[in-house]
This record gives sequence, C-alpha cells and structure tokens, in this order.
Amino acid sequence: MRTIVDEIKTRWFLPVLFLIELVLFIARKPEAAFVVQPGRIEDASVLLEPAIHYSWSSLFIVAGNYLQLIPRAVALFSLDFGISNAPLVMNIIAIVIATLCAIFFSTKQFRFIIKNDWLRAACSIFIILVPGVDEIYSNISSISSFLNIFLMLFVLLLLFDYNGYKTKSKKEKYLYTFFCSVSFLTSAYSVIFLPALLYVIIRELRRDRRDVSTITSYAISSIILLSQTLILYLASSQQSRSSTLGVGKYVLDSSVNAFTLSITKVFHYDTLGLSGSWGQLMYLVPVAVVAFVLLNSSKKGMRFEIFILLCMMATLFWTAIIRRDLLDWQCLCANSEPHYLFFAIVFAFVLIIRQFDRSRSMPFRSAFVIVMILVGSNLAFGFSIPFSYDDNWKYVSALYDQSGKYQCYIGEVPHGWSITVPCASQVSNNSTVLRNLNATGTITTVTFTPPIQQTAISITTSRPSVIYGLPVAFTAIISPTPNGGVVQFYIDGIATGNPVTLSGGQATLSTMLSAGQHKASASYLGGPNFNASTSGTTSVTVLSISNLQGANLSGADLHGINLSGANLQGADLSTDNLQDTNLSGANLQGANLQSANLQGANLAGANLQDTNLSAAILRGANTNGSNLAGADTNGCNGCPQAK
Repeated sequence: MRTIVDEIKTRWFLPVLFLIELVLFIARKPEAAFVVQPGRIEDASVLLEPAIHYSWSSLFIVAGNYLQLIPRAVALFSLDFGISNAPLVMNIIAIVIATLCAIFFSTKQFRFIIKNDWLRAACSIFIILVPGVDEIYSNISSISSFLNIFLMLFVLLLLFDYNGYKTKSKKEKYLYTFFCSVSFLTSAYSVIFLPALLYVIIRELRRDRRDVSTITSYAISSIILLSQTLILYLASSQQSRSSTLGVGKYVLDSSVNAFTLSITKVFHYDTLGLSGSWGQLMYLVPVAVVAFVLLNSSKKGMRFEIFILLCMMATLFWTAIIRRDLLDWQCLCANSEPHYLFFAIVFAFVLIIRQFDRSRSMPFRSAFVIVMILVGSNLAFGFSIPFSYDDNWKYVSALYDQSGKYQCYIGEVPHGWSITVPCASQVSNNSTVLRNLNATGTITTVTFTPPIQQTAISITTSRPSVIYGLPVAFTAIISPTPNGGVVQFYIDGIATGNPVTLSGGQATLSTMLSAGQHKASASYLGGPNFNASTSGTTSVTVLSISNLQGANLSGADLHGINLSGANLQGADLSTDNLQDTNLSGANLQGANLQSANLQGANLAGANLQDTNLSAAILRGANTNGSNLAGADTNGCNGCPQAK
C-alpha cells in the first residue's frame, strides 16, 4: 500500500479544496444556486420581512429565543440586489459561508487533531457531504449548523493548542474575535462552549499571563457568548412552564436516541429505516464506536476524545431543551429532525478518522480503507438533495409569470399569505399596504398578498317562512372546504351575532327575528391559504300570529307553541311537528295537515272543516267541540269521526 503523505506544502491546496467543496455543495442541490427560490418561511418572514421594515435595527431582533446576527446581516445585504433576487443572493452567501467553515478544518493549525493533511481534507469534504441533513443546505436561516463547526474548532485551539494560538499575530487574533463574536450571536448551540471558554480565561489568569491581546481576543468572544446565553435563558424560561424534573427524562431520552442516530448516520444514510430491522441493536453502534475511540486512545491520552463526546452530547441535550416541542426522538422508529444531528455526525466522523491517523499499523490502515469505502458509499447514496418548492409555493403558482411579471414573491409569511413588493404589474387586486418607510427615508411599499385559493360561499335558511317567536336557522357553506376560519352572518345588512367558527366547511346561526321580511347573507373572513368571500342573500318571512292565513309553514317545528284562536285558514302545515301545540279555537278550515304530528295537541273548538288530515297523528289530541265536517281523515291515526 502506498504511504499516505502527511503534509501538503503547496499553497494551492486550500484554494483548490475550497473550489472542490464549493462544486460539491452546489452539485448536491444545483437549483439552489441558479434558481430564485420562493423562499422558506424562516428566510422570508424571519429575515427578509424585518429587514425591509426596520433596516439595520432588525439586527437586534430576537427570533427563536436567540439573536441571528449573520443571517440578518446577509438579508440586509441581499436587498441591495433587489427584492426579487434577495433569496438567490442569500442562498449563494449561505453556500460560501458553509464552505469556508468546512475548509477551516483543513488548515495546518489543526494538525494537533489529525496530523495528516489529506485526512483532514477528507473530514472537511465530509462536512459538505453529510447525509440525512438536507434542510440546512443552501438556507441562510440554517447557517448556524456550519458556524457551530467553526466555533468548536476555535475552542479546540484554545484548549489543546493554546501555545500555537499565542504565536498568531494581533491581526489574526482580533479577526478570530470578530468572527467568533458574530458567530456566537447567531448559533444557539454555541452555549455549550461557554464553560470551556470560561475555563480558559480562569486558567490563564491564574498563570498570570501578560499577553493582553491573546486573553482579550477570547475574553471578548466569551462576553459576547455570555450575552447570547442570557438572551436564550430569559426567553426560554418565560416560555417554559415545566419544572426541570418534569422534562428531565424526556430530554435525556431524546439526547441518547439522537446520539445513536448521529453516529449511525456516518455509516448508513437511511438510519430510521435501518432501525426498523435492527430494533434495539441500533444502540450497539454508538457503544461500539465510542468504545473503539476510547480504548484506542487510552495509551495516548484521551482528554480530547472525552471533550468532543461531551460536546456532542451537550449539543443534542441543549437541542432537546430549547426545541422540545418540535422534536420527536423518544424512539428510533419515530420521525426526527435530522439537521439537529449535524454537529454530532461531523465530529463522530472526526473522532473515527483521528484514531486511524494516530496508528501506523497495517491492520489499522486496512480497517481505514474499509471504513472509508463504507462511508464513501453512504455519502454517494445520500449525495443528491431533491429540490422542490415549498408546499405553499403551489398557492402562488397562478400568480407567478415566467416573463418576470410576478417575480417579486419572496416567501410565505404566517397564515398562508405571501410577502411582496410592487412589480411592474399589480400582483393582486386585494393586496394590503402594511408599512411604507425604510431607513433611507424613501418610500418602499410592502404588501401582504392573500393566497390565491378562491372560495365561494352560499347561504340557506331552514325555511322561507316562520312564525314570530320561533328561531330561524341560517347555514353557510364554503367551497372548496377551507382548513379554518370564521363566518360572519348579516341580517338586513347588519352583522348579527359573533363570527361562527367553521366545521366541515359549514357554519350555522340560529336567531330570533322580528315580524316581517328579512334578507340574510354571510361572509367568510378567510383562513390559511383561502381567500375571503361573500354570499348572495336569502329571504325569510317572519309571520305574526295574527297573519297566518294561507301561510306556507310546511315542515315547520311548532312543538308546544300557543296558536290559540289563530287564523290558519288554507295554511300549509303538512309534515309539521305540532305536538302539544295549543290550537284551541283556531280556524284551520281548508288547511293542509297531511302527515302532521298533532299528538297531544289542544284542538278544542277548532274549525277543521275540509281540512286534509290524511296520515296525520292525533293520538291524545283534545278534539272536543272541533268541527271536522268534510275533513279528509284517510289514514289518520287517532282522528275522531267527522261531525
């Protein structure tokens, strides 16, 4: 086997490696570098919207319980290229930042970790090719994952190669200070490095060091990280109502499972699918890897390995705390959030490669070749990242014109609405202007455009006529069926009652109305991904008891009401529910009571001459003194003989 050259002395090594990694990064998801994406929710609503509204003040907005300094600065910079090109510029900058963080490990200052330059280059490429963490690629809002790698390497310099760090020039040290400070104010996971930085400060102060520039360079970074930690703590503590003991078991279980997933993903892309066949044997993978790392390091010192393993677990532990409501790591068969495993996956690979780098024996070299073939095939399997527009992009597809007419769309904001700025043509007739002043004092009209899913609403009433004193029911039906929202009913143009929440695309209002004719309508107020709409009108007539002659009340529920002495001559009461109704002395001459339920009704003295009582139910009804002359009692249940 050819001996691997440990040291690369050409000055072209890093630039060439950077270009190779850049090409690999773009090749995994090429559309991201050439297509203006519609934008993720975070990119649009969390970064671009505040940048448009508040300009440089947006740098200090806390989102997700922590500052996002670098992504917000990139968003502000990208707006200089036009709002329609902002997502593309943000993606390109994200790719460059991620590649720089990856290539940082290939510099010669990290030979104390892996001496062989080629092996460090392999680790650097692995950072670009990590499988199973698709979401973090080409998204500036997820760049903190790569910044965490950079911050970890900086901390390792201070802990394990401090003498080498001291030899750097003041310019280099203060550049580290700047880059680390802005990275600390971007990555929520960097909190795990605070104890290590405080330890370095205390250690050097106890040794009475006089190198002010060295101590200052990481002391400033530590203060910045402390402020980020306080922001995270205050924001998280206000949102969490659970006790530490109450969430402890969940966090511990989640961390162990995530640790298992992260190490296994080094060797197998579809880890969750593998766990279905392996079951509990999946937990043997990290046990075997950790045992190999620690046993192989036992004679050479393993402070470095133990520190890395603790940082990996601390990152996953901290993730389970601050992202508890979004993660599901309680079993390996469950859905996980793999991009949170990125840091642990990378350093699991670094620890494995470090063991082979520290051994010169032929068995180790042979095992190394086998491991690299296994990992290489795994990376090849998960190389391509499918590119697809956001699910919400389909709702604006009808507004998108390839000629560029509507290319101002930059992403979704809450409730399915999209944030836009005016294009050459109006994007929507019902856009709503929100704010109109930017930092330079010039007018920048920003609008929220409703989603294009149109709706239609119809309104019906339980019956066109109703007797005064009885409720009237109106039902509104929205088509297509939306996934939420409310309906406001209007009677005679006046809002009636509170908005009614939709259920199955319908809303119902039951109300009492005054006597007379009324017109009712309904308005759907819109919901996620559905436009608002207004119905036509439906009419209902409310009849007073003194004006029921010839009324059409077919199918009405008149159970138990008092119609004593009412004039219902010729009225249509077929199939009505008149159970226990008081109709004493009422004039029902010629009325249609076919199939009506008059059980228990009081018909004493009522005029039922020529009334249609076929198939009616009169069991228990009081018909004393009623006039049934000429009435049709065919099939009547309980009707007395006509008198």
